Amino acid sequence: LNCLEEKSISSDWKFYPDFGGKAAMEMIAKSVDGVVVSLKSPREDDDAIDALKQSSYLYTMDMTHFSEEGHRWVQYRIIQKIQEHQQQSSQNNKKVVDTTNVGGGEGVISQPWQLKDYCMSWFQSGKVVLATNTTTTTNSSMIQNTTMPLVEFKEGKFALEASNNDDNSFTISNLFSAGNLFLKKKYYFVYISFMSTSPERIYPKVDVSLLQNGEDFVDHRTINPFVFASHGIPLHLVSHQFIGKIRTDTNKDELTIRIQKMVDDNSQHQQNFRLVGIMITPYHFGTSIKADI
Repeated sequence: LNCLEEKSISSDWKFYPDFGGKAAMEMIAKSVDGVVVSLKSPREDDDAIDALKQSSYLYTMDMTHFSEEGHRWVQYRIIQKIQEHQQQSSQNNKKVVDTTNVGGGEGVISQPWQLKDYCMSWFQSGKVVLATNTTTTTNSSMIQNTTMPLVEFKEGKFALEASNNDDNSFTISNLFSAGNLFLKKKYYFVYISFMSTSPERIYPKVDVSLLQNGEDFVDHRTINPFVFASHGIPLHLVSHQFIGKIRTDTNKDELTIRIQKMVDDNSQHQQNFRLVGIMITPYHFGTSIKADI
């Protein structure tokens, strides 16, 4: 912003409130009975630099990614929308007992879930639940059902590190029998979340294998923890990539993911591959899930 003020004036800039994106977002939201959470948009005749100043605290220096304050703002708006929906549902006499509420109280459900996702992220919590009644934090040197140590690689940021030469794996038990997934889909799709960087690549390429019940090979993918971005701004962020699909019409109730550093990846890297989460979903969202960077 300082550079904008030093090298330009407001009349050099023009704000275009919509390139068709708003209409597309509204259409998508309507198709899933959702809402669009948007920042307040300046009017077309507003001072462009003043408008940027008013919203700059919500972004990092690149004015593209949300700052911590920006994430809190979005969190507040989402909570606000959920509360408004719950109040409306209550007024319409659709209040029912929510059996998924850990507290055992009542919740508001407008419609029952037809399908479930199964998602875990230990990136900020430092807690990993890999099997029934197994919760582990960094107070333990190794986590049950995994050969990878959980490390706090940055203050408040946690990852399972693939630091072993041979076996880097973890297992999730009771996928189906514990009611974690509904069996209305023949296949569920598995994605992993991991740390990646740009423009410098500090993590090695890895081969990730997916197995059911520990032995039956399902699929594998090569993961390159590098972000291809043209702007050259240093990035260190979470990426998500598809690994394979698992069957639900089976008694194989255990999922194992194995991570092996690529043999032909001879370049020197500063860090081990860092795994920060897993997603198991009834829908395929493509090879990777990423934000516009």
